[in-house]
Amino acid sequence: MSRRFSSNRLTISRADDHSLHLRLAGSWTLRDPLPTLADVEDALDEEPRPPRLTFASDGIEHWDSGLLTFLLAVRDAAFGREIDFDASGLPEGVQRL
Repeated sequence: MSRRFSSNRLTISRADDHSLHLRLAGSWTLRDPLPTLADVEDALDEEPRPPRLTFASDGIEHWDSGLLTFLLAVRDAAFGREIDFDASGLPEGVQRL
């Protein structure tokens, strides 16, 4: 997996099959400064276009609707580019919503 972008809350990398992988860590609440969508959109637009978007969220400490807002924007960006959104790596509570 090659790393494309990294911050203290979000790491974006590419798998060998060109899938885009987002690793989420730290606190994802409305009180926290959250990453912007721009870095994710840039990675979604790189060639070759990723066939799917996956997540790892085991590093998330706290979350609220701030995480949901970010993920809905990511999902919309992926769907708009016809990229599969694999939510199986997200917290169970997020997967149910």
